[in-house]
Amino acid sequence: VYRNHNKRVFESICKDFKRGVLVPYIGAGMSAFIYPTWSSTIKIIADEVDDEKKREEIKTKANEKPIDAAEELVKTIGYGNLTDIMLGIFGKEDYDKNLLRQGAVSVLPQLFSEGYIITTNYDRLLESVFSLSGDPFEFTLTPFRVQAVKTAHQQGLHVLFKLHGDLSHNLDEDIILTKAQYE
Repeated sequence: VYRNHNKRVFESICKDFKRGVLVPYIGAGMSAFIYPTWSSTIKIIADEVDDEKKREEIKTKANEKPIDAAEELVKTIGYGNLTDIMLGIFGKEDYDKNLLRQGAVSVLPQLFSEGYIITTNYDRLLESVFSLSGDPFEFTLTPFRVQAVKTAHQQGLHVLFKLHGDLSHNLDEDIILTKAQYE
């Protein structure tokens, strides 16, 4: 539904984009053509739970409160097992290059070839898309590298900031899954 204030918001976004101060925040929807959504991922991982009642409880929570479902998975199968399964799901890096040249994700390098990009995704899709375009990120950082994040920002480097962590680092502390980790 069109609202008069939408035009002002749109014009403000365009102005910020032209000034180079817009920082894209990219979520799971951008990679949903390759990977399952977070709720779907939790349901896939829940299939590893032996107790049928617990498995169905986690799957139900996945629709309503995915963060609580992830917490239950950690308690049930363990943090290490959960991250191992996630690596199996999101660890793919041999993308079909033609697929990466299609859809919304393919225009991101044209729009944001410098500065910061923030994502909640664990996968390597954005790194692959930007590399394919000839404009790879200079650094991929996580919240656990606070000083590096500050330095990269001060130097104006082309950086992908993975807000929830990066599965490719293979360090358990790099992956944010539970409510306690968010807080």
